[in-house]
Amino acid sequence: MSERTYYDLKSFGGKEAMQSGELEKLYEEYRLILDLYHQLTQKMKAFQRRYPILGDQELIDKITEIDQERHLKHLRLLEIGKKLDKGKSDVLVDIVREGRTLEDYGLPEFSILTGEDVIMVNDDRKSFEFNLDPKEPLPSNKRIIIDQEVKRLISKRKFILVFAIYHIGNKSDNETKLDSSDYYETILNRAKDLAGELSELKAEFVNICDTDYHDAKVRIIGVRFKNEDFRKVFATILNNKERFRLTREEIEYLGLKI
Repeated sequence: MSERTYYDLKSFGGKEAMQSGELEKLYEEYRLILDLYHQLTQKMKAFQRRYPILGDQELIDKITEIDQERHLKHLRLLEIGKKLDKGKSDVLVDIVREGRTLEDYGLPEFSILTGEDVIMVNDDRKSFEFNLDPKEPLPSNKRIIIDQEVKRLISKRKFILVFAIYHIGNKSDNETKLDSSDYYETILNRAKDLAGELSELKAEFVNICDTDYHDAKVRIIGVRFKNEDFRKVFATILNNKERFRLTREEIEYLGLKI
């Protein structure tokens, strides 16, 4: 899949009355601060790994300093997010997405996708496509890729909790081998089970397959939730580890490096 350029049909998020130039600047600042927040988080983790000595006052002071700076970045994200029509839950999901996994919440095998990561495509060969430039915002409604109209696969205030994303070669024997694996079925059932467990949140089981992706198929297995339910989702998984968490064998099957 070659890289493509995205053109707005309508302004991204925010209030319709806001000038597009002002919106663009706000979004650029939001993305920059998200990146800085992630860098500070990684820096703090590095100190924690390098100096695991309890009671080291110099270490404690350094971590406190970084965490205070991170807190200020979080407050600024909330401030800008409000102007972009993002609530606290939306900002939290963006922060987690920037970190790529739920490692900070004790769930390193899971990741999330938002409306900026995957788009629906009106094409006979495929139903979705990954956005190759995550710093380029996708619109609330529609965009044009070359001459093709696309829209979000995941609506503005929702995310997909990813249980698995993997490629399947076009050869039927390879596809059969992967899709018929006991691990595949178990992962599939874990996702379905979580969607059923949280049905009161209107959770939606997701199992979609791109039918033409560089001589391979790409399958996404997960559950779609509202951003506002993020904390309840990961708390449910942590409280039911045997049912919803992936085993070491399942993690190895997916090729995850944890």
